[in-house]
Amino acid sequence: MRPMAWEMDCTYELRCERCGRVGKQIERSDDWNRHETFFENFKTKWVGGGEPGVPNFGAFEVPVCPDCGDEAKIARRASITPSYTTISERSVRVPQPKLKPIPPDPKPMVSELAPYLAAETSRPETRDALAAIKWKMDKQKEDPNYFHVPFVQDEASYNKYRNSDQWRNIRRTVFKLWHNECAACARESTQVHHRDYRLMVLDGDDLNALVPLCERCHKKVEAVRKGEHWEAGDRLLMEMVERKNQEL
Repeated sequence: MRPMAWEMDCTYELRCERCGRVGKQIERSDDWNRHETFFENFKTKWVGGGEPGVPNFGAFEVPVCPDCGDEAKIARRASITPSYTTISERSVRVPQPKLKPIPPDPKPMVSELAPYLAAETSRPETRDALAAIKWKMDKQKEDPNYFHVPFVQDEASYNKYRNSDQWRNIRRTVFKLWHNECAACARESTQVHHRDYRLMVLDGDDLNALVPLCERCHKKVEAVRKGEHWEAGDRLLMEMVERKNQEL
C-alpha cells in the first residue's frame, strides 16, 4: 500500500476546563482521503456506542484528562500547514455556500407507463410496480444522471476513482470552495462527504452533492445515513450546516 503523504495537518490546542491541563489534538489527511486523529498529553475514550475496544461505525474517540478524568475541549487552533488559511487568522468570517436539498426522483407519467403496462404479463397486484421498475431501468440507460444514486454501486471502481488525479483535483476544489473549513463546525475540513454518486457528481459537475467535513462530523452523518436511511442522514447534514450558518 502506498505510504501516507500528509496533505493537511490541523493542530488544535486542548484544555481541561477543570484542572487546566493543556495538550494537542492533531488531525491528518492525505490525498487518498485517508485520515487519522491523535492526541498529545491526554488519554482517550470511545463514545457513541459499541463494546469496549470494539467501537461501532458511529463511535469516535474523545480526549480525557489523565489527572481529573474530564473530557478536554478545543481551546483554539494552535497551528496549521502554511498552504491553508486558519479560521482564527481571518479578521472576518467568510460566509460558506448554501446546501440545496437533493431533488426528488422524477415519477413516470401515465402516458410513459402505458407501453410497459401493456407489455406486462405478471399478476395484477405486481403489474404496476414491475412496469415502473422497467421504466426506471430504461431511463437510467438513456441518462445515468436521471435518478439519485445514494450509495456506491461498484466498490472496486469507486476505490480506483478515489485514487485518481481526477478525484484529488475535485477534492481540492471542494475544500477551496468552503474555505478549507468543515461545513458543519469550526474545524478544518479533512474529508469530502458524497450526498450523491451520480456520474455528474463523480465528474465534479455537481458540487452541491460534495460537502467538506471533519472526521467527527462525517462519522455522525454516515452513522445515521447507513443506520437509518440516506434521507435521514442528509437531513441531519443540512441541519448541521444550517446551524453553523446561523452562528456566523
